[in-house]
Amino acid sequence: MTLLMAQRRINSLLDSVECGDGHSVGQLAGFTFVDLASVAKWLVRTSVPADFESFGLHVVNAFQAERDRPHEVGAERLGSMPPDNGPLVGAITTRVLDLISPDGGESAEEQIRVLLRRRDGSRQRMPPAGLSGHWAELSPPVQRRFLRALDPDLAHIDRIRFRSTLPTAALPQPGLAEARTRWLPQLLWPDWSIRLMPAAGCDSERFRAAAIVFLLTSGNPERNILNVAEVLHPHLQWQLTRYLSTEVTSGGDTILRAIGNISEYLDQHDGRIDYHRRRAVVGTDLLSEDQWRSLCFDTGIHPGDTAKTREQGSGRHLQARRYLHQLLTGADLNDPGNALSWRGSPDRAQYLAFVDWLAPPLRRTLADHAIRILRELGIDEPLTWSPPTDCCPALRRPGREPDDIDRQQVLKLVVTDKTPVGAVAERMATTADHIRLVLELDTDGPWTPAPRGPHVAWRRRQQARELLTTDFFEREHVGLRKRLRQLEQETGFPRGLISEIAAEIGVELLPPWKTAFTIDPHWLRDQYVDQRRSHEDIAAELGTSAETVRRSLIRHKIPRRPPGIASHTQMIAVVPGSVPDDIRRAVEGGLAGWQRLQRFQAVMRYATIDAAAEDLGLFQSALVTQLRRLERDAGAQLFHRAARGKAMRPTARGRALLSALDLPEVQALTPPLDRPALEAIRLHRAAVMGAQPSAGSSG
Repeated sequence: MTLLMAQRRINSLLDSVECGDGHSVGQLAGFTFVDLASVAKWLVRTSVPADFESFGLHVVNAFQAERDRPHEVGAERLGSMPPDNGPLVGAITTRVLDLISPDGGESAEEQIRVLLRRRDGSRQRMPPAGLSGHWAELSPPVQRRFLRALDPDLAHIDRIRFRSTLPTAALPQPGLAEARTRWLPQLLWPDWSIRLMPAAGCDSERFRAAAIVFLLTSGNPERNILNVAEVLHPHLQWQLTRYLSTEVTSGGDTILRAIGNISEYLDQHDGRIDYHRRRAVVGTDLLSEDQWRSLCFDTGIHPGDTAKTREQGSGRHLQARRYLHQLLTGADLNDPGNALSWRGSPDRAQYLAFVDWLAPPLRRTLADHAIRILRELGIDEPLTWSPPTDCCPALRRPGREPDDIDRQQVLKLVVTDKTPVGAVAERMATTADHIRLVLELDTDGPWTPAPRGPHVAWRRRQQARELLTTDFFEREHVGLRKRLRQLEQETGFPRGLISEIAAEIGVELLPPWKTAFTIDPHWLRDQYVDQRRSHEDIAAELGTSAETVRRSLIRHKIPRRPPGIASHTQMIAVVPGSVPDDIRRAVEGGLAGWQRLQRFQAVMRYATIDAAAEDLGLFQSALVTQLRRLERDAGAQLFHRAARGKAMRPTARGRALLSALDLPEVQALTPPLDRPALEAIRLHRAAVMGAQPSAGSSG
């Protein structure tokens, strides 16, 4: 009876093949007859008599007899030849058809899984030894079913190689992974890193490098993962297999399925960026020093390099070259084989600080420069690209989506308020990589260039070069005999700059007229000795320089005051006794005391000193010097410096000083010395009070 039932199922499959309707059922039936013999041999060797209890005791006894039948030396092993017992043949055929028929589904996978596990309850961590032999001749649907059944018991490296977590599981194919290499960067695409990276406890760069190695492992016949890593990451010395079993799989099977889906997508569609070609043709000399300074000055940003950093080959120029190289090639800067690789942890920290510092217009300008490099190399590709999200359908990812964040808030906190990226990530319950990706994509964010700085002087020099040409000097200076003082008044450019540009273009200036500036000695004696006016005050009234006044004093033998208190009225200033001691110590007996107090008051509304200096149009070094002098005068620390993830804030002594500066009697004594600081204080007060500041209100 069992044999007859098996025969009917075979006849039904034959009928579906003979129909010739071209449907998948007929095709799968054809595969079934190819698979039947191989799976039957495996089933006989793997099963135990108890597996045939549902077919009756006579079948169980027949199977036991088959197993106990002695085999002569050189005879075929168990399962190689069909049994002589008809009911047993029917039972074996029925079980095989249950395992390989198209409608078997998960039930068939579970039956195969039970047979694959050892009878002592332990699991096979590796595929059956014959899987790469005659098992490779099985039809693809049956191969997938066995691989899917093996999945829970496979090592993670094999789950990736066979893609056994996917319905499209398959045996590795030679050459497939090698062809995929050209579409892979050295680090996983930033948006996919955010989607797949576990929420905590994972090193971002290590995860991204490992994920690319696993993408190369998918469908790869090579099982040694270090040999696979050699293609793109020869520098990786840490245990990739251990990392796979801990960090990567902490998100469950999601990451493994995503790796399989992405690798299948690249095998079927290719990528839009040929990273193999870019790594071969894109060099490291992507941005000269002059180009870097020009890009910075064009966008109103300080290039940040000094003579020392330029001599050492470090500074922002080096970080900009690294940024462009990574943007173009997807390079891993941990790779010591890369000429622009990091030289240690401090170097890496400087690079990340540079990436966080990049202002939106400079990011946009650098991206445009990178696109020009590609066009010059004859590469017609987008600057960046990543596989689309629909290549992983219905897959719940452990990380967040790149768009699942308030981008306007990120731009306000990082770009406008100068809040450190780490602090913003913690505040918004995400990762620093997520924040950096938002900054990378939003190159049209808010940005206000500093009102003063090297970029202003550079732009002014460029304007001067456009006006002060050889024809200009021939016409105005040589032809009309206009001297440097007159050219300065007419053009608005200083005489020193006019002279420099004349020397640059090879114009020889006319010798200056020697005219003496005379000062009435009696008037000068009265103003300097009796009225105790300074050189600068007298020079400003006469329209000359302080040096001319000094020389006149010497020429007319007028006794000069010694330098120090006698020459500066601020040095002998005395404030009322009601003024707090910290203000008194800052003002009395010194210069620029009120200015230091005003700037301390303005700086305390910013997260960092760098942000305050940039917003107020001051040099950061000068501002630091003034704040240190103020703390030295007070004899105590007035504020806590900004640390990683924390903004600077006043100490208790600093808060007391800020409160004292707001007293009406102190404000009445404050001179209008520092317009930028006073304006910043006024705007801050208006914002705190919730009122729109009026144009004419004072600090």
